[in-house]
Amino acid sequence: MRHAAQRQPQQHVRGAFGPQCLLKRQQQRQPCGPVPQAGLPTRAAWSTQRQQRAQQQFHTDDGNFASDGKYTKVVARRMLEMTQDINANWKSHVAETGVTCYTCHRGQPVPAQVWFQPEPDRQAARMAGSSAGQNQPAMQVGVTSLPGDGLTPYLLKDQPIRVAGTTALPAGNRSSTKQAEYTYSLMMHMSSSLGVNCTYCHNSRAFGEWEESTPQRATAWHGIRMARTLNTEYLEPLTSTFPASRLGSQGDVAKLNCATCHQGAHKPLYGAPMLKAHPELAAPLAAAMAKAAEPAAAAATDTAVNPAQ
Repeated sequence: MRHAAQRQPQQHVRGAFGPQCLLKRQQQRQPCGPVPQAGLPTRAAWSTQRQQRAQQQFHTDDGNFASDGKYTKVVARRMLEMTQDINANWKSHVAETGVTCYTCHRGQPVPAQVWFQPEPDRQAARMAGSSAGQNQPAMQVGVTSLPGDGLTPYLLKDQPIRVAGTTALPAGNRSSTKQAEYTYSLMMHMSSSLGVNCTYCHNSRAFGEWEESTPQRATAWHGIRMARTLNTEYLEPLTSTFPASRLGSQGDVAKLNCATCHQGAHKPLYGAPMLKAHPELAAPLAAAMAKAAEPAAAAATDTAVNPAQ
């Protein structure tokens, strides 16, 4: 009883950890980071200026926009011409969706999906002969036991894509089992690049019959020829422009394939209309400039015919 009588009611402690002190600290709390001072750029402005300087340094030599001293500027100009060529002359593959720099680059200076020619087969000169890269799983052929380089014969050279020949052996018929395996290598590459299977283009009852194939097969037919043309007419001629550090082990330039644009989707960026926001890439420069000048020319003609009273 004596202890209970001496027990005092608890009072709230208003010390260093009391509620009033916490509220006061919150009111006096300073914002994180340095406070912008007058005359100094904000963080957003500083980031924008830094990005602009990086872009200038990537393509120009000491800010001299007229100089072609940096190889990246020469390559960028040629890539713009290539993009305009695709949008103007390969509508059989890209349709009106079109392509832009982002279709392949996705925010990176070098596209993620490019390919180089493989090293030569050291076993080719031996008694067993060349293995054609078989049983050496390669990513570009879906990690299968098929020939590891299914791109050079078709996306760089103009080899016929055949599984079965139209004449009896050996009267000019190169559609042997070996050639069929190279064809399957290309098909595995296309399948993994687009995230589809064989029936996306073919009728599994008759793979070779065009009349029973889907419309996508014709689109792919044009795409193979487009990739081959771009590699031989735009990329390979730039080999001497690139430094050695940007070339493959065989001294060849990086080349494009189906995965460069598609990157696992049946349509690049799932069919997002890329060209609509960049009409300057729709045609070669002269045609694009002429088209852009049409509204101004029409307005000038209208003013001449109907002058203001």
